[in-house]
Amino acid sequence: MRSNVTLDGLVVGVYRTKKRLSMRALAERAGITSRTVHNIESGRHRTHYRTATKIAEALEVPLEHLLVPEGVRCGTLAGFDRHLADSTTPCAECLSAWALAWKQAAK
Repeated sequence: MRSNVTLDGLVVGVYRTKKRLSMRALAERAGITSRTVHNIESGRHRTHYRTATKIAEALEVPLEHLLVPEGVRCGTLAGFDRHLADSTTPCAECLSAWALAWKQAAK
């Protein structure tokens, strides 16, 4: 069993927004602090596997949907998060992925 995993903060935020939850509400549902939710959504964040599972259950999505895949590349939400974590300006491909995710979340 893995002890730590990397969550895609942007994806967590998209699912949270789609569920119409505040960061505080998600934290309460998951049994974690709102600071943890904020840290995760602010960029890629390594967290304990158990915490990641609680977040996935609170959002009612498979954990795999929230994880940053190995070999992150541009043009994905994880790529957008990588830019944020590295304090670099997101490229056009990553901005497009971000815009598409928000458009889909609004449906």
